[in-house]
Amino acid sequence: MVIHIPACVKLLEPIRIQSHVTQRTTAESIIIIADEESDALIIEESSSTEACALKTQTIQIYLKPHATVNYCSVQLFHHATHNWSWKRSQHQKDAVMRWIDSSKSTRFSQMQICSLLEHEGSSSEQYTFFANASETVSDYAIEAVHTAHSTSSKLLARGIIDNHGKGIYRGTVTIKNNAPHSRGLQRVDSLLLGPKARCDAVPVLDVEHDDVICSHSAALHQIQNEELYYLCSRGVPEEEARQMIMEGFFQSLWDIIPSSVREMIPSSVSEVITTWQRK
Repeated sequence: MVIHIPACVKLLEPIRIQSHVTQRTTAESIIIIADEESDALIIEESSSTEACALKTQTIQIYLKPHATVNYCSVQLFHHATHNWSWKRSQHQKDAVMRWIDSSKSTRFSQMQICSLLEHEGSSSEQYTFFANASETVSDYAIEAVHTAHSTSSKLLARGIIDNHGKGIYRGTVTIKNNAPHSRGLQRVDSLLLGPKARCDAVPVLDVEHDDVICSHSAALHQIQNEELYYLCSRGVPEEEARQMIMEGFFQSLWDIIPSSVREMIPSSVSEVITTWQRK
């Protein structure tokens, strides 16, 4: 699939891509070309049946000067589906790319996202939401590569991991020697729902220039008894209280996404949690 957004076109409605996989294996490729000063929101919703064993996908986005692309992916695959996604964006001057990924885990899923900030003033924001059920593994490799001055990147992720589930998050901000005055921020937060839940967070900063601003952090969280007691003492059933805490954990990151984009996106955060809990 190839999507071309002409110069100076600002789409008032999102482009929607929907796929429901029923065959055993499937592979797809999406190429998006955003010309100068264009602005678009693309929403991709993917699901599968138990018959699907493997889904692979590549997405390539090319942003011309001053273009803006918001790409929202909602993945609700069947537990039996192995999922692999590779995504890349290439930025020219002052281009803005936002990746918004929301997914519930399958038996094994892997996602790689790389933003190449090759021209002055370009920026990338990557928001990742993931929910891991028991006996599932998800592996996220998120990267921003700065090769021009005055570029910026944000890598922000939040994940909920059930008992016996495992999440791996590898975030890398690379700033080359020819990219002064650049900024790189990354943070990953994981909510563990049991003693056997596991999250391996590996934030990496690879900085070759000293005139930059960079930071990275990773944190593990648990549902506190005090939080449950507070809600239950006000008449909220315990299971509903846990649901509210999990939604609030995701919501704090969801609220950071610009409101102009967030208002046009379906409630993918709640959908991921609800579908995952039905598993």
